[in-house]
Amino acid sequence: MNVKYKIIELHPEQHSMVVRYYTDIVTEIYLASQMQDGKVLRARTDYAIDIPVPVPTPGQLEAIILGAAPIKFLETLENVINPSVDTTMSSLSSIVGVEKTLL
Repeated sequence: MNVKYKIIELHPEQHSMVVRYYTDIVTEIYLASQMQDGKVLRARTDYAIDIPVPVPTPGQLEAIILGAAPIKFLETLENVINPSVDTTMSSLSSIVGVEKTLL
């Protein structure tokens, strides 16, 4: 799986940016939650990332971006899209609505 990203917004007043993550299979269009005129305005993997002060070098920034990547989520979605992968959840139906207490 090749995770891709793009910085879609900078917010200097908050010293942050919004990064969108996707793959060749889990595309921006697939992840879109808001579109306008065929353009993805918002996607489920748009993440706000705080930028340290002072501003990191490009290499440091890429490490921050990659560290925030929702790799497991994208991997799961790729499996859900793949018809040859069994992703049925029927064995879990008996636990729906059951209240449990965590320690």
